[in-house]
Amino acid sequence: MLNFCLKKPGFDMIKIIEKYLMSKSGNPNGGEDRLILGHNFYGVVDGATDKSGNNWGTPENPKKGGEIAADIIKSTLEDNVDLNLTELVNVLNKKMNNAAGKANININDVKNLAGASFAAYVHEKNLIYHIGDCNFVFVKENGELEEHYNEIAIDKLTSELRSRFIMFCYENKIDPFIDGKDLGREYILWILKKQTELGNRQFRKDYNGEKEWILGIPYEAMVYKTINGLHTELNITPVPEGTKEIILTSDGFNVIKPTLKETLGLLKKQLKDDPHCIGLLKSTKGLGPGNINYDDMAYLRLKIN
Repeated sequence: MLNFCLKKPGFDMIKIIEKYLMSKSGNPNGGEDRLILGHNFYGVVDGATDKSGNNWGTPENPKKGGEIAADIIKSTLEDNVDLNLTELVNVLNKKMNNAAGKANININDVKNLAGASFAAYVHEKNLIYHIGDCNFVFVKENGELEEHYNEIAIDKLTSELRSRFIMFCYENKIDPFIDGKDLGREYILWILKKQTELGNRQFRKDYNGEKEWILGIPYEAMVYKTINGLHTELNITPVPEGTKEIILTSDGFNVIKPTLKETLGLLKKQLKDDPHCIGLLKSTKGLGPGNINYDDMAYLRLKIN
């Protein structure tokens, strides 16, 4: 737990009540998740799991694309007190393109795209800037929670497909997890690898909302925003009047409670009841051997009034 105040000349007081960063394997480096703790931006970053196998680092210090994207977002927002939306997106995308060039990765080939989501409270503007599947909750003065969960459509689809395939295996007396395998994950893996084609697709000049993607599904139903080096737009959510606290998390938490202890406690119970993540915790992957969660985790609780 962290509890301290940050104040910049001309700004009102803001207090970080609690923060938490942990990889799914139990490493406090957060894996591909990050916390944003800057002068004006406070939030969480969720690096997308890169399935291309590309090394965005060096031979001596290999890194996945999601890690690089998350680091770029964190450093950019912490180093800049104020950027308008267009400037911020342009800076982030330029850095993503520079990182790809440095690693000799051609992101004009969509299978090589890597990206990250984030949600950040912009203290000076009293807004949430967000893109992708990070979540946030406004805690009102009366204790009421205004919840904003931002799961993207393609993740809902693949999570549902995995769950139903696993249930199909059970119904036919097949063990979907024999020898440490996850047959449900294997069933959807080809879709997960194609998913990068959807990131920011709606902003491309050749985009046609009626054009079929896969399985008879049009692009229009599945495209999503992310930071991946291609043109995109951020979402903006104003902080409602009467908000006393803001809680922001990566999607390693599927339910946000008023405190970190409650949030972690609920997650622990959910994992005990549904370790394969096919029911209440429906996901594209389950709790892997030796892991403490199905995904990396970033959590930040702020007092703003």
